[in-house]
Amino acid sequence: MSFSRCISGRRDVDANRRNVGGYADLNLAAAIKAGNQVGPWIDATAPYVNGPSPFTQMYALKDSADARRFVAFWADAGATSFKAYMNITRAELAAAVDEAHRRGLKITGHLCSITYREAADLGIDDLEHGFFVATDFVKEKQPDLCPGQNVGCRLAASIQNRRSSLHLCNT
Repeated sequence: MSFSRCISGRRDVDANRRNVGGYADLNLAAAIKAGNQVGPWIDATAPYVNGPSPFTQMYALKDSADARRFVAFWADAGATSFKAYMNITRAELAAAVDEAHRRGLKITGHLCSITYREAADLGIDDLEHGFFVATDFVKEKQPDLCPGQNVGCRLAASIQNRRSSLHLCNT
């Protein structure tokens, strides 16, 4: 069987929806790499790197040392990339970025508590979902606190002055 015209790789940074325990993509990627399963190369993303949140299926980081341990644990388990999520602090993101980069791995983010500029300054490799989740221009945004998932989105839509953009904010 030839896969020369098929998908050769897959990156899924939203694995938490079906990969709650974190091992589904890691196990599948390992099986494909070992030749025990047919499939594309998988950029297996660890569970979200996130602080306290209302989502009970996510681990809540305690501090920057915990962020470093979290990244190390999942990298050792086979994760090939990471995704920071909405309620991470700058210190936690800095530690996660540092640990991921030390291991030659990348980290992306769906951010809210950290602005895009702050994340770029900390060395994040990619930012997800464009400016509709950015909080860089939110007035009176407090450091390390998410002003609300849709605040940045509504601001971006109002700046664009396009009613059609507002549907992207899940209002």
